[in-house]
Amino acid sequence: MQKAGIPTYGIPTIYKNYKFRSRLEAKWAMFFDLLGWKYEYEPCDLKGWIPDFVLIGAKTNTLVEIKPFTKYEDFDVDKLKQSLIKTELESSEILLLGLRPLIELIIGEDIIAPHLGWILEPWTYDGNIKYIDSACVFNYYDKKWGFWSQYGSWVDRITGLHDGDHLLEIPNHDAIQSLWARAVNLSQWNA
Repeated sequence: MQKAGIPTYGIPTIYKNYKFRSRLEAKWAMFFDLLGWKYEYEPCDLKGWIPDFVLIGAKTNTLVEIKPFTKYEDFDVDKLKQSLIKTELESSEILLLGLRPLIELIIGEDIIAPHLGWILEPWTYDGNIKYIDSACVFNYYDKKWGFWSQYGSWVDRITGLHDGDHLLEIPNHDAIQSLWARAVNLSQWNA
């Protein structure tokens, strides 16, 4: 099956004793390692969805779905949300990652920030869980990489830091592109 002209099958790739279902998943695992993030691969089985990763943060964990997409609209967001209903993970955030980090995102009138992908952040309203979806912006503070939601909570999901505003520290685009290039290069030799 294809979506947006890109095959959805993958080349199984071994990295750190994990056999990833696709090279794209392995690239993201290598990227997470370069960023210094802790994660688990395929942490659980849900109704109709096996999250590719869970990112382990200082205060919260974030489920991750990876697909070879470049647009938010290509993800089956409803399926992911439905898989969490009436489970212990019902109030979990979901991070959507595509073919690569998306380098430019305009925040406000004049701030351009690199972003990781998109995040679905749960909010309880009238006893029901609703999701806010927004871009997921990189953070770099005190030599630690993290990310936060453009429209939801501005707490860094990895470090737990929050500065009272949404601009902790936005890293430059070149640093992210360089780290991603390293992950891509590493993955080429791990089939």
